[in-house]
Amino acid sequence: MLGIKDYWYGKECEGRFTDIMTFFIGNFTPETPKRPDAPHIYICTPATRQLIDRTSPLDWDWLLNLMIVQEVPVTIEVQPGMLKHIPAMVRVYAHIMFMMEAEDASLLKENDSIKVLYADYSLYCTSIQNMQHVTPDDYKFDRAL
Repeated sequence: MLGIKDYWYGKECEGRFTDIMTFFIGNFTPETPKRPDAPHIYICTPATRQLIDRTSPLDWDWLLNLMIVQEVPVTIEVQPGMLKHIPAMVRVYAHIMFMMEAEDASLLKENDSIKVLYADYSLYCTSIQNMQHVTPDDYKFDRAL
């Protein structure tokens, strides 16, 4: 759905909030609702970039208020290099979806693994069989506003 609308509703199909109705923010605009009527909010990479670059009409304080005061769970999608620019308190309260693009991953078998190195001899590793497999069909419940 990303790229079609600046924001939309749909069923989350990735990560720990799978199956929860979600308000997705692809890009912040002046019309972006400040308190979307949804039990979960997902901020996509382009919107995260707007927050980092301070080009969004909303800011990190708005997001902290949403998570801490209003107790709305928020997922922030980031790509490599972005996470270090997100304030520490935001990282504490938000669910972070670390996204990497790797075409070759489609060639892996269920008993293969993915390893992410973050320092010498420091890494995260998981087998494909322990990961969710999401396909375009999983997004069929999204609806544009």
